[in-house]
Amino acid sequence: MGDSDNRQSVEILTDAMPLLPLAYEWEVESKGDAFGLVTDPQYLMIDIMRKMNSPDSVVLGLVVEGRAGGFTTLSKFQSPLGPQMIAEEHYWFVGKDYRGIGSLRLLKAAEKWAADQGCSHLLLSASMLASDLHDRVCKLYEKRGGSKFETTYIIKINE
Repeated sequence: MGDSDNRQSVEILTDAMPLLPLAYEWEVESKGDAFGLVTDPQYLMIDIMRKMNSPDSVVLGLVVEGRAGGFTTLSKFQSPLGPQMIAEEHYWFVGKDYRGIGSLRLLKAAEKWAADQGCSHLLLSASMLASDLHDRVCKLYEKRGGSKFETTYIIKINE
């Protein structure tokens, strides 16, 4: 499936189960225990279902010929800095076979959802946990007009 494939669409998902194979693909790509964090597809699925049931969240799925090829979850919130509403991405994963145009379609749909919700900004993450694509994801966000906003560090707390 190439970047020119027009059989891809982005839809609001209401059933998490079609995402389970992608959750397992994500676990393999993240090496299952990166940064000392266990990545468990079952926990991811539970949180995705919570997002599906929240009036302030959405799960968008990249659908390719009736199957899930990728997903992102978004939530909106009132900015603590001023009067604006902000949308925030929580998860973003596109299967290896659907990256490229599929990733861009998912990002554009996320931007549209945020705009439709009255949000003035969309916060996006480029995690080194999810895959080795961190730098490419940053370039995609920058091409869409994104600016670096924060740098996040993780510290493992030893007992």
